[in-house]
Amino acid sequence: MKTLDNQETDKQVNVNLQTTSGCTPLSAACFNGHLEIVNSLLKNKQIDVNTRMKNGCTPLHIACRKGHLHDVNALLQTLEQKEKQNQVKVNAQCQSGWTPFHMASWYGHIEIVKEILKTMTRTDEESQVQVNLLNQHGGTPLHMACEKGQSMSSMLCLKR
Repeated sequence: MKTLDNQETDKQVNVNLQTTSGCTPLSAACFNGHLEIVNSLLKNKQIDVNTRMKNGCTPLHIACRKGHLHDVNALLQTLEQKEKQNQVKVNAQCQSGWTPFHMASWYGHIEIVKEILKTMTRTDEESQVQVNLLNQHGGTPLHMACEKGQSMSSMLCLKR
């Protein structure tokens, strides 16, 4: 398989082009849980890990909603990069105000909730999940978990 991480490809292929709905190749790979492709795209120097779809969702939103833990972990690894513009935004809000943490809590993806909560230990506040961010209806991730009956997600939110 030819990867998308070589310099020649960096100059020729726009890895951030969007479909009419705003989907990028990274968004599509996260939607379908294609970790090998996600990793390959993340190696590309031109990749924008925070490109938003028309509904405001980022690739991290998508991976959290779909329950693709390995993709979430790959995206969270970008927090280790020195350049801020290459780091995933853990508190990005879509048009309805949902963060990736709201998504993971609502859909009961326990392991993803745990991984997102681990960002609270980071020294850089921008890289820490804000557990009390409100969506447009005034709900936090804890509200989402409780409303949906996600007992494990609820308990994890309460432990923080």
